[in-house]
Amino acid sequence: MKKEIVAIVVAVIILIIVIVPYSITTFCYPVKYEDYVEKYASEYGLDVATVYAVIKTESDFKINAVSGARAIGLMQLMPATAKDIATRLGETFEKENLYSVNTNIKYGCYYIRYLLDMFSGDYVLALASYNAGFSNVKSWLKDTKCSVDGKHLSYIPFSETRAYIKKIDFAKKIYQSKIN
Repeated sequence: MKKEIVAIVVAVIILIIVIVPYSITTFCYPVKYEDYVEKYASEYGLDVATVYAVIKTESDFKINAVSGARAIGLMQLMPATAKDIATRLGETFEKENLYSVNTNIKYGCYYIRYLLDMFSGDYVLALASYNAGFSNVKSWLKDTKCSVDGKHLSYIPFSETRAYIKKIDFAKKIYQSKIN
């Protein structure tokens, strides 16, 4: 009788160890809007896990999210940035379209690719720019307190942007393990 109880307890503990982390990551790091994420990640040569990590970090998958700075939607795009993207893509800009899953992911992926191209494929610089603005990142690269070589950041002066990069990195690892 004691051996049976011990075996049951051990089995329950093993189930908890296996199921709970999976359930937590499934709940906390969902995979949503797969068709759009995969389509635009592929179209703009981005890693799918990075796109999910940006969406998770920016809006926690809330399409109607609006930040204090007035960034809109899943990928938290500023209307002025989105207007510029629409122009570059030959599209008519309407602010309301930023609440569209398709438009927001398309423009967000386009913008990440634009920033990656601007910074020679450096994801840290591109994502720091996504958060803090590329003019800030360019000035940091010129500042010897922030960059030793003018090509990489050794220090990010904005605590919010430092935390943002860490959140993206963490989320990206989780999404890589979920997707692959």
